[in-house]
Amino acid sequence: MRNLLHANFSRLFHSGAFRAALAAEFAYALFIIGVTFYSIYIAEGGRFGLEEPLLFAFGIAGMIPVPMLIQAPFLSVYLGTEFSEGTIRNKLVTGRSKTAVYLSNLLACMTASVLLAALYLALVGAAAAPTGLPLKMPAGQLLPLACYGLLALAASASLVTMAAMLIRNETKTVIVTLSAALFAMFLIGFLTARLGEPEFTAVYDEWGRDAAGMLPNPNYLQPVPRAVCRFLIDLLPTGQCLQISARSVEQFWRMPLLSLSVIAASTAAGLLLFRRKDLK
Repeated sequence: MRNLLHANFSRLFHSGAFRAALAAEFAYALFIIGVTFYSIYIAEGGRFGLEEPLLFAFGIAGMIPVPMLIQAPFLSVYLGTEFSEGTIRNKLVTGRSKTAVYLSNLLACMTASVLLAALYLALVGAAAAPTGLPLKMPAGQLLPLACYGLLALAASASLVTMAAMLIRNETKTVIVTLSAALFAMFLIGFLTARLGEPEFTAVYDEWGRDAAGMLPNPNYLQPVPRAVCRFLIDLLPTGQCLQISARSVEQFWRMPLLSLSVIAASTAAGLLLFRRKDLK
């Protein structure tokens, strides 16, 4: 297992996919740094604290999960080349078990995802520090949020790993994982909007005057569907990251438990199915 990990990390750090991901993460950090400086010196100075650009490591203000849109194609290409170049087959021929191969790839992918986020945090923190931008969120709250975000990225990496190890085709995996990331983004946006529907709405006449007072809103979610929507948002790594970036987390304790559940379930399912694959 140790030799497999060493080989995987060596190939990871020398791969073009990883360099492209680093460049994309670097460009994203520069963009956020530019927005931060604009807000401080040109627009509304003091409007937000240092925690806002830092937590954008997990998405833009609860709307766009940028890290996952970088992660999906990067990991798909990285793992896809394992099959297209025959690396997986060579590992198995030399006596490595499918379980060890799968787990070593999983650990490499989760580590790479965390490293990309760490790069962003280091760049934004270093650039924003000289500005004197204050930290308005207590450090005791910011640090757990950042850790939960990194764990959510690891959970997302476990899902991409499962897809890549089962599809075994670089192009198809990129299409599937990137489509899934975009679908999750729009799904979370839709579910969040539904949760935001008020229980009662005002009714106005044609002149804009209050005509009937407050009436029940037909789009308001009742307790059961509301709980289901809330659970899905908390369960999906995309939903967790977008909540963290928007600083709208309601149940802190549930996030790490759900992320670990996603990692455990996707790894168990991926291992079970991968071990049944004929890779000859």
